[in-house]
Amino acid sequence: TRMTEAIIERAEAIYNATTPMGRIGQPGEIAPTVLFLASEGASYITGQVVAIDGGRSAQ
Repeated sequence: TRMTEAIIERAEAIYNATTPMGRIGQPGEIAPTVLFLASEGASYITGQVVAIDGGRSAQ
């Protein structure tokens, strides 16, 4: 809504400024990894954390 628009824009600006990639990821960048992890090809993968966060967690 118009009431929260400025808050969302500010939060996005802060996120972009503090993420090495400088932007929020798009669904098309995240979906391939999710699909792989849900596939038979990942059947031997257990207990892993895959950070799809533009390098944010590596800081």
